Amino acid sequence: MLALLLASLPAGLEVGGHVQDIAPEKVPVSVVGYFTARYASEVADQLAARTLVIRSGETRVAVQVVDSCGVSREDFDAAKRVASEATGIPAAHMFLSATHTHTAPSAMPGLGTDADPDYRKQLVRQMAASIIKANRTLRPAEAGWAQRDAGQFVYCRRWRMRPGTAETHPFTGHAENAAMMNPGHANPDKLEQTGPVDPAVMVLAFRDPRTKRPLAVLGNFNTHYAGAPMMSSDYFGVFCRRIGAELQAAGVGEPAEGFTALMSNGTSGDANCIDFSAEERRKFDHVEVAEEVMEKAVAAYRSIDNWSGGLPLRVAGADVTFDKRLPGADELKAAKAFVAPWVADRLPRNKPEVYAREAILLSEEDPTETVRLQTFALGDFALTAIPCEVYGGTGLRLKAESPFPFTMNVGWANGYSGYLPPPDQHALGGYTTWRARSSFLEEGAEPRVVAELLRQLRSLRE
Repeated sequence: MLALLLASLPAGLEVGGHVQDIAPEKVPVSVVGYFTARYASEVADQLAARTLVIRSGETRVAVQVVDSCGVSREDFDAAKRVASEATGIPAAHMFLSATHTHTAPSAMPGLGTDADPDYRKQLVRQMAASIIKANRTLRPAEAGWAQRDAGQFVYCRRWRMRPGTAETHPFTGHAENAAMMNPGHANPDKLEQTGPVDPAVMVLAFRDPRTKRPLAVLGNFNTHYAGAPMMSSDYFGVFCRRIGAELQAAGVGEPAEGFTALMSNGTSGDANCIDFSAEERRKFDHVEVAEEVMEKAVAAYRSIDNWSGGLPLRVAGADVTFDKRLPGADELKAAKAFVAPWVADRLPRNKPEVYAREAILLSEEDPTETVRLQTFALGDFALTAIPCEVYGGTGLRLKAESPFPFTMNVGWANGYSGYLPPPDQHALGGYTTWRARSSFLEEGAEPRVVAELLRQLRSLRE
């Protein structure tokens, strides 16, 4: 009887980590994150693929956050295959995501920018290497989780506007718009923000069970990005490089050798750092945003009172297929006529050119998109992985309806399938709904994503 009881208990928890430099090996390189193409040759601060491998019993999970605006499912899957062959960790147990820094090399195309083919190949190799190396560093650990709110750098950036005043462009699929992104501080036509935001700074932390020294931290916050010089990991990188020292300064203890920090982007599809309800813009930079988030993360870490090394680790996932929003025949004909004078010689230079080209490119793709939705649970902690730019309201609903006491949502995960507006937000229009490779899933996609993730979470809980 004693032997059966011991066999039913989860084995001791282990964690390993690795930080892999992913600075471009060839420069200049295109930088994605703007409406028009930009190029850079110098790296302002470290770009990295940061990875944790978590093991409980026979189950292992790899969690990686990459300093990139986004990575395609094709490239994430390629890295997973290589890493899985080398480590034995199933590809379905790998949760890879991008920070969505807007100042990193073009690992995927974005509006007026094409992907850099050389950098894509390099990144796949380095993402896989980071998982393989993290798996070699597994050591005993205990885990805990907590959160604190950091409201001064997360605001809804979409505003409902007076009729006829919202920004509107041809070829976007929205002839009229009631909402506008970033309307400006002095704009008299803005009425109200279109939705809530999630101010939570969450941490999943690991420490040495004997010395209590920090081993790793996975952070999560819900603001789009802060803005930084090219090429930069933005506030995400500052957090990862400095959080260990901040924990030590707060009296938590000196981080153990090999301490690894990750900062993931949550549900910030309609949020950024700018409060447009104020009369004028508050001055800040990516370092100041990181310092605010670090302060809350340290407070959360210090509040953890549920440390445990005997936690079960469970994984779920499913592929879900959606229709794409595509241009009609007349609109496609007009778009082709509009781009004909220049498209063979250069990239687009303004928003009408961008969206005309996007309509054509979308029409040349498959009419459906299959996305990978994943979850894992470690004790009472759960994580959802979503390959989209998810709105704050969606994230708050997932947390409220999750059967787990603590649920972390990670966006830009396992691929990139654009913005995920709820149906009521589609009706308002505005940038994040404009049809392009950055926003193309069917208008009913968001409820289906939520339903599938909640189904997975319930199955993990049961």
